[in-house]
Amino acid sequence: MVGTMAGMLRRHKFWLPAALLAAAIALVAPRAVQAADEELPGRVARISEFAGELYLAPEDRASDWSPVTINYPVSTGDNLWVGLDGRAEVDFGGGQFRMAGETNVHVARNSSHRRICHSMDEIC
Repeated sequence: MVGTMAGMLRRHKFWLPAALLAAAIALVAPRAVQAADEELPGRVARISEFAGELYLAPEDRASDWSPVTINYPVSTGDNLWVGLDGRAEVDFGGGQFRMAGETNVHVARNSSHRRICHSMDEIC
């Protein structure tokens, strides 16, 4: 009986910390995933076609224009600019909007209702 009890104690020394670690991970992991989800935009559009010059400036760096290419993600707050002889098409899931040369658009809202609003005409 003493030998059996010693064996049980050795097994519990291993399993108890492992079970506590698993329980801690199970409690913390959902919060970490939820926090990551809260940082993501609700919907993301993409550059589906373009020719010429196309630039994007994110909301937090509105004067920091960078060239973008096909499939580049566009989200709420982004600014797009098409050069003089350029054109671009942005696919936002429920449709597309097209931009001609010398066009600047601020994506004010890209909602889950398959609408996109921009600052020029506020088409919603």
